[in-house]
Amino acid sequence: MDKENKKWTRKEFLIAAGAAGITMLAGSMLPGYRVKALTTQETSTPPYINLKDHGAKGDGITDDAASWRKAMYAMPEYGTLFVPAGTYLLQSDVIVNNKRSVTLATNGEVIIKGKGTLKFDSPLGIAQACNPVTPGDMMLTLTATDKFKAGDYVQINGNIADSDYIDTNGPRYPVVKILARIESIIGTQLRLDRAVAFQLTNASVQKVTSPYSLTIAKGFTFDSYTLAAFRCIGGSIDIGFIGATNGTSSGISFSQSSDFTLRLLARNVSSTHTAVLNDCNHFNATVDSASNMPSLATPTGMVKVVRGNGLQNGKLFVTSQNAWSGVIGINGSRNMDIQVNSVDCGHYFRTNPPKEGNFLETCQFSECKDISISANLTKVIDQGIEFLSVDRGSITGLIETDKGSTEGAIVIKGKSRSIQIVRPQITCYNNFGIKFEYYNGMAGGHNVTDAAIVNLNPTAIGIGVRDGTKSLDANINIIGGTVTAFVPVLVNPNHNRVMIQNLTATAVSYQALLLSGNNHEVTNTTVIVQGTDPNKGKIAVYVNGLNTRVTKLNAPDAIISLSPSSTFTLADFRDNTITKIMFPHLNWAINVNNGIYSSVSTPPAYLWNVGDYLENRNLRLLGPFGAQYTVTGWLCTVSGTPGSWQEIRQ
Repeated sequence: MDKENKKWTRKEFLIAAGAAGITMLAGSMLPGYRVKALTTQETSTPPYINLKDHGAKGDGITDDAASWRKAMYAMPEYGTLFVPAGTYLLQSDVIVNNKRSVTLATNGEVIIKGKGTLKFDSPLGIAQACNPVTPGDMMLTLTATDKFKAGDYVQINGNIADSDYIDTNGPRYPVVKILARIESIIGTQLRLDRAVAFQLTNASVQKVTSPYSLTIAKGFTFDSYTLAAFRCIGGSIDIGFIGATNGTSSGISFSQSSDFTLRLLARNVSSTHTAVLNDCNHFNATVDSASNMPSLATPTGMVKVVRGNGLQNGKLFVTSQNAWSGVIGINGSRNMDIQVNSVDCGHYFRTNPPKEGNFLETCQFSECKDISISANLTKVIDQGIEFLSVDRGSITGLIETDKGSTEGAIVIKGKSRSIQIVRPQITCYNNFGIKFEYYNGMAGGHNVTDAAIVNLNPTAIGIGVRDGTKSLDANINIIGGTVTAFVPVLVNPNHNRVMIQNLTATAVSYQALLLSGNNHEVTNTTVIVQGTDPNKGKIAVYVNGLNTRVTKLNAPDAIISLSPSSTFTLADFRDNTITKIMFPHLNWAINVNNGIYSSVSTPPAYLWNVGDYLENRNLRLLGPFGAQYTVTGWLCTVSGTPGSWQEIRQ
């Protein structure tokens, strides 16, 4: 018996049709519908349409595009297209409009190949002007609401106004279109079933005239023939994709859609992006990709496995092997939870032809808010994760980069604020393990908590903070964890504060924590300095700025060194286990031994307070015979720079 003519058992149909979950759109399942074993006749009877009843051959040779169009047209509003196992060649687009629910089901393996797109869409009504939208709004005020009713689905359009992204060309994704359902109408106000997460100007609302759900059961593979869904509301799509797309086309795309589940298995794909999600909200997408390559004649580092723009309240799970240049690129999105596993990203792009410099980000996020990413990235070339002007984001997971990588394994830049990097495990060859790079200032507090960083680049940095040009209070806290690098922590001159607490830092060079700028703090930190400079010795902390405190530092064979532009008070450098505090520009030092501070003279500079005491480590007899004495130390009696000091004689 042919597969397409066999009788379906209940189990087989449940598997093929996604457990009969034809839709997530309220009211779209047929009244009284029950799953049962289907006969061949039933698969040709509404609501079931048998594709072969409309002339399709499924032999991989005959162009079946016209048959697909006929079958889709004949399918009722809430219908299922039964596609017998086979290979269907489609050499033109198949466009599906004005259906309330579409299900594609099969009893075996279906391959859809050719040139073109299977496109699902719903028309839109006339745009109605809307007052500006504030993040969290569920009430929209319109100039008129007579074209809408409760239960309608609408598309909310607007320019994204709450972005701190800075670029001469403007935001990467300036306009968003979000779907929602009207729960009620009060005068000129629409109450929505969900909040809009964006601040929008030039806003408008349009009715989705034929909202539909889309279900494609497991068993369908698209071979170079692409799938695109616009204004899809609900459903479950479980498909495969292989082959090459044309020009800038992506393999699978969902735009202005919501409340759907996507599962995509992609292999050996040549396309601009394997999957694209634009303006989608409340969705769950899983993409498993291996060996994706670009279809562009001149490919760039912007080619990603998954590209997302204007997303809201979504979950994204991505597994990737041998990605051409990147795995995920997300712009202008809100409230996203992302998990990514990647092995071997960017090597082909880097070496064909060989390229120098920074090109690639395995995962890049720009102009986003409330982004959470959990990553397992190995064999990365260049950056693992980049946050560019991200507000309230979190990063955790493992990143391993290869020789030749540039910039940072994790890079936080632009006007990012409130970024939490929690328990990152980084083994890298980048210039930085974690890099905070300001662009006209970075606002808000960032935390690096319990990091485990090993930078194997012989001249590189563990955690770096650089390029501050404005004072926007970009406080960065490094709390706990271990950092091993040529220089574990480097803070370039900036207008912000870095606090280091409970860290274990191992310097391969002769210097560990290099702190330029003002208002930094180091406390309860252990520093191991493996290298030695013949003139400077082992430097645990170098201070080059105002109002920096170093207390409870454990570096028994190393020193703290201060530059001429630093401020110093003894109270700010208490309880340290070190050998000395050096003032090289003064040719003067304070020795430290078991909490006792000593020097060879009174201080030549800096602010000292009443009660400060320095022991004399150059004891000798002074005075005339018979009245000789020893100066055992000096006590500050009048605060000042350097203050007044009294000899303590014995």
